[in-house]
Amino acid sequence: MLLESDDPIAELDQLAERAKELEMISGAYRIISEELGQAVVSQALENYLKKQVD
Repeated sequence: MLLESDDPIAELDQLAERAKELEMISGAYRIISEELGQAVVSQALENYLKKQVD
């Protein structure tokens, strides 16, 4: 938590970097979904995540 952090600025920088990564992933997902179709991408992502858990 930011209030408990020794370096809240560094933590905010990390959060900002993570937000940028998530924004790029979201953009890529949207583009791929438009090209391949939502159902295909959703199924592929679901299959991938299931394999990661196993």
